Amino acid sequence: MAPSEAMNDDRWSMLVQGMAEHFGDVTISRGFQYFKQGRVKKLAMAGPDRIEAEVDGTKRYRVGIRLDDIASSGCSCPVQRSCKHMAAVLLAYAHMQGRPVHPLMNARSAALLIRQEAKAVSRFDSDRKLKIKELAARIHEANIAVWREMFELNTQLFADMTRNSDYVKRCLGAIFQAKPPLPFGSDRLFKLNAFLFVLERLAEQPANSFADLFSHLGYFTHLAASELHQAAVRLFEERPDPADEPELRPRLEETLDLLRRQMLTESPVRTYFADYYFLFWNWLYPHFCDQDLYREELRRLEAAASGLTEAPLRVLCLVAQSRMHFFLSDDRKAWKLLRTASESGSLPADAVLDLFSRLSRAQDWPRLAAWLTETGPLLDMRQRGVPDRYSEFWNAAVRHVPEAEPRMWEMLELTLPAASRIYEENLRSRGKWREWMDLQLSLGREPLEYRASELQELEKQAPEMLLPFYHQAVERYVLLKNRDGYKAAVKLLKRLSRLYKKLKREARWERFFSAFVERHSRLRALQEELRKGKLIS
Repeated sequence: MAPSEAMNDDRWSMLVQGMAEHFGDVTISRGFQYFKQGRVKKLAMAGPDRIEAEVDGTKRYRVGIRLDDIASSGCSCPVQRSCKHMAAVLLAYAHMQGRPVHPLMNARSAALLIRQEAKAVSRFDSDRKLKIKELAARIHEANIAVWREMFELNTQLFADMTRNSDYVKRCLGAIFQAKPPLPFGSDRLFKLNAFLFVLERLAEQPANSFADLFSHLGYFTHLAASELHQAAVRLFEERPDPADEPELRPRLEETLDLLRRQMLTESPVRTYFADYYFLFWNWLYPHFCDQDLYREELRRLEAAASGLTEAPLRVLCLVAQSRMHFFLSDDRKAWKLLRTASESGSLPADAVLDLFSRLSRAQDWPRLAAWLTETGPLLDMRQRGVPDRYSEFWNAAVRHVPEAEPRMWEMLELTLPAASRIYEENLRSRGKWREWMDLQLSLGREPLEYRASELQELEKQAPEMLLPFYHQAVERYVLLKNRDGYKAAVKLLKRLSRLYKKLKREARWERFFSAFVERHSRLRALQEELRKGKLIS
């Protein structure tokens, strides 16, 4: 029978290796001539690993080859083993399997090259491991550049891997395996720099990939970057203590330089580095910081700004400069920079909200109120969670600085309509029912959008406010002139009846309702719904 089971790559490699070990170049060349002349006959598989065939030579010879043990295979020719007839059969078998015959013809040369490459790789790997060991011994006193040199050596073996979660695990595993024990702060900083290094590599597709033609991350690379980002953010939850590791400061400043450069470089992972840059100041502030550090960072940011052409990068640079002025207590310059940034693009809300958090934790309520006033209009209130947090900071500030409340309402009004829910909640929580009702009427809200229980507090505190709300909605529902509109109108009329009774204005209700029924007497469907609602008989 003809070969039916496909030969996998491992079996193919074994065949090439077997050809190189058991056949000379001349024998292979003569076997190739026999194969090309079609002298191989009756090629068949006698088992999973055994080939049988006949080859026309001086006479017809029988060939039996065990693919897993070519040394014990044979031919009925005078040579008996490793002959040109066997070579011809192996070439014919490879051809029938859809494999190219040239690797078999050049098997001896290829095998020699492979052995030479293997020796070279072995020597390289030995040198690499020795170098890693030398660098690891210096980690305690080395700077970040030495750390990154070690990261590079640790991850070289994975350079051609697809950039996915497995790539991240292998790289970090190799790096951390070589890491010696370090004090807490240095250990955290070492891990952070390892994460940053691997994140950079995720944006660099392997040389054999077409993905580097694109400026965005592929799905699995993006997934790996997101997982790595979450792990990196967790590192910032605990800060090192400068009293324990005074030698840590130079490494922190080197890391800051790295984060700044990556934040201001166009890259698919730039936004991650921007997050880390601002989070990193939580590590530095206030224990590792002083006025000189802020001024130096401001100088570096201003120098970098002159070379930025992309709007998102300019925005990040301006926001970073604003933060330095915040640390220097120069709020007016900080606000001016943020206003300039907002004119160039959308502000990164988290970076601004973090400053609010700092002021809240410091209980600097007047300054917090000032920042909320100046920067609130610059925030994109359509971003998830931004209106809620902005409102929470205002509520905290007003509790301690009551005179700032008028400014709070002014700022919250500027968030409309994007943050109307937050504005409404603040009005309701403070019992500003007239303002709340004015907002409902101006926005054309419907009373039936709210459950009756949601309006109970208003009905209790300021029931008269509900009268225009209900009356206007009743008229709108009737104008729809359909059954659903009439049903909604009747539902509200029943609420109005109870409300007038609660206000002890039954006579006024009777006058209104009589006029209403008379005015719409020709609307039979409405009259039917009024009867079903037991408002008329």
